[in-house]
Amino acid sequence: MLTNMVSQTKPACDFAFERGQILRRGDTIFRIVEERGAFLVLEHSTTLERKVQDMSAVYLEYSKGLIVPSTMEEEQQAFHGVVSTDPTDKVLDGIPIDMLSEAQRRHLRSVLKYISELRRLGYECLRPTPLLRLDYERVRHQMRDAKPPLADLALSTIYEWSLVLDKSGGDARAVVPMFQERGGRGKWRVPQVADAAIRKVFVQLRADTNAKIRACDVEDRVMHIVCMEVGQAQTPLVMPGRSTISRRIKTEFSAYELTRRNKGKALADKEFRTSFPRDRAEWPLEVLEFDDKDSRIFLIDEGTGLPYGRGFVTPGMDQYSRVPMGFSISELPRSAWSAICALTNAILPKDPSAPEYVLVRSPIEFAGKPGIALFDNATYNHVEEIDNAAREIDLTPAWAKPRTPTEKTVVENFNGIMDARFFSTLPGYAGHKSDRAGLVRGTASANMSKEQFEQLLLKWAYDDYCNAPGEEGYTPRQRWHEHTRMVKPRFPLDIYRLKIVPTLRHTVSLRPEGILFTGLIYQNDRLQKLRRTIGAKARVEFRYDPRDMSIVYVFDALARQLFVVPSANLEYTRGLTLYQHRLIRKMARLRRKTNPSIPELQETREELRILVEQSRGSTKKRERMMARRAGNVPGQPPTTDSSPPSSPVEMTDLEAQVADIDDVEMEVGDEGWEVPETI
Repeated sequence: MLTNMVSQTKPACDFAFERGQILRRGDTIFRIVEERGAFLVLEHSTTLERKVQDMSAVYLEYSKGLIVPSTMEEEQQAFHGVVSTDPTDKVLDGIPIDMLSEAQRRHLRSVLKYISELRRLGYECLRPTPLLRLDYERVRHQMRDAKPPLADLALSTIYEWSLVLDKSGGDARAVVPMFQERGGRGKWRVPQVADAAIRKVFVQLRADTNAKIRACDVEDRVMHIVCMEVGQAQTPLVMPGRSTISRRIKTEFSAYELTRRNKGKALADKEFRTSFPRDRAEWPLEVLEFDDKDSRIFLIDEGTGLPYGRGFVTPGMDQYSRVPMGFSISELPRSAWSAICALTNAILPKDPSAPEYVLVRSPIEFAGKPGIALFDNATYNHVEEIDNAAREIDLTPAWAKPRTPTEKTVVENFNGIMDARFFSTLPGYAGHKSDRAGLVRGTASANMSKEQFEQLLLKWAYDDYCNAPGEEGYTPRQRWHEHTRMVKPRFPLDIYRLKIVPTLRHTVSLRPEGILFTGLIYQNDRLQKLRRTIGAKARVEFRYDPRDMSIVYVFDALARQLFVVPSANLEYTRGLTLYQHRLIRKMARLRRKTNPSIPELQETREELRILVEQSRGSTKKRERMMARRAGNVPGQPPTTDSSPPSSPVEMTDLEAQVADIDDVEMEVGDEGWEVPETI
């Protein structure tokens, strides 16, 4: 079960598998004491026993979450057999402390430390008294050198939080301050009269697109409206502070809009420009480039017998070594989500025993976190999910300059080589789209299993491309090893956070039966308990992987954790992707079934499988217009693509039949049936 993986703050720093790094596997703590080529010498922290371990095996255990970075304090405790007896530390062990901001962590630790110390002195009630003030000053003096340092809190503040802690039955999560909610929309920290006045001023500012937006001016206008409502005598009692108004302004207006209004459009465009001069990478893992390529192959999922979709390959290329760090295969052209999947695949160490690498004979040692991830500058990439992924991984996203192919020449060149040397070997290859004679030369069928396509792609990439000499006579593998001998790849401290990055967010209202999403029910005991706690119709945020509809990850805002909720119909959702589920629903719609039951969906799924089985060997080809949806994510406004209008696409009979099904329009309005059509 995945827990403690969602953070609203910037994650901690990274680490490398190098000499001196402390690691932990379960209760065993060990240190890397020496590097011997492709092997690491590990020393047990308690017995000081040493053993030699294959570096690739250590990488693999890290990617599975079995090995995690540790600290020197844990190593010393393991060596001396010391177990922390601090009751505050025991309480903090049950809280996902890394999920909180620095200010929240400091406040939580300080309040719990002070309360525990004062109650250890015998105080049951912490109401401020002269004697308690003396003891509190003595406690603060004793803890002035605490590591990490504690916050400077008044005794009255400690008393208020002690009441909150007692009311919650000693649950330390109640002491976590929600700093981010102060002045937020829908919160009642601001009186209703002042909140209505602030909203009225915001409406006026939006109507006047050239008006300056300054906190002092907004405060004066709000004060005038409040004074008209409650009178001059009551105005100071209900007026919010300027800091609250500033936070509300930043919530309502973007940073670009504020700069444009207050400093002018020229300065705003210069400050928030998305293209800027960029030096070429001089070391591996400085810059990774991402772009997609149409394989012109229609893929079939052998596990389910259902269509997987037209194969669009998104590689992540290291700019310096020209090594393909990772791949993503999606049915979506120009998809921000597929770029995120390729990014996480590039960072994770590769498992040679995985089914997709079964044909690869060369080592796959390319992994690590880049400094900059360079994406295409098309509008579909400028979405919140790209920024969220970059923030969770703690790297810098960048976008290529418009109409400047030299910005990402490495991935563009790789896509050209992949098209000429790999795609040309696949069934149904018809040559360049402008070569009409190539359509005749192509073989009859361009349908292939997704598993076989992925295995052949990775074999070509790591066995052929990475070992082929380039312009300077060096292979991409040699260029990679030339510098990684001196600079070790770095990896995120929290492997679980990285694995949850390639999921998409969605918000729904809880129902008695659980979560209803795209016509599927997700339910378990913990979700029922959460519903009883937060309310019957409360809205919850969850994350889902479009490649696997059998589970979703629900965010518990109280515990600040993600937990897994399985589908209530695992027989239907097992191995099912969102694209396949959407096709099944549209087939049901063709039969006039506007709200099909699970047995009817199961029956339609079997009919789609039979259609694929019967048509995958068809020798017919069709020319039809294929929709080129920009792969945005839920919650984003529709974007416009500057690419030329779609031209007729030559495709197999099977792909054309599936495309006809995919073109069926679905009615919207019922929250449970709304499908993110851009996924």
